[in-house]
Amino acid sequence: GDYSDNVYYSINADGSELKQLTEKGAGLLYWTLDKTSIIFNEYGMQRSMYLMETNGSNKRKILDDGIFVSWVMP
Repeated sequence: GDYSDNVYYSINADGSELKQLTEKGAGLLYWTLDKTSIIFNEYGMQRSMYLMETNGSNKRKILDDGIFVSWVMP
């Protein structure tokens, strides 16, 4: 596989509460500097960038087509 196959999940240390955070096609994923949000991009015709809470909620597009940066603050 390559980056276009990525799907990201979260899970507790004890193995409970597996939760899918992204759909297939997610690219790189990073924590924001303050550790309160996650930023990730999607591959495809447009390389949109998204910001979401660490539990996967409140996903919102922040760029339609942009270069990935891991230092964006929410």
